[in-house]
Amino acid sequence: MKKIINLRSKLRGVATKAAAVVSTAMVAAPAFAGELATAAADGMDKTELYAIGAAVLTLCGVVVLIKKGQRASGG
Repeated sequence: MKKIINLRSKLRGVATKAAAVVSTAMVAAPAFAGELATAAADGMDKTELYAIGAAVLTLCGVVVLIKKGQRASGG
């Protein structure tokens, strides 16, 4: 019985440490994402950024058309 209690306390400790790591990553991720976006935007000119934006919007439009077509065909 003592082994089970010891195992539970170890698992509880591991879970607490994992939760701390996850919460730290959740807080740090937006800050890093902002820095990364700024660095990427500074490294490209407006033409490249517009081209990337147009490609992303085109891809999203194609995905929407495919999904609507599947719905219309009953699939």
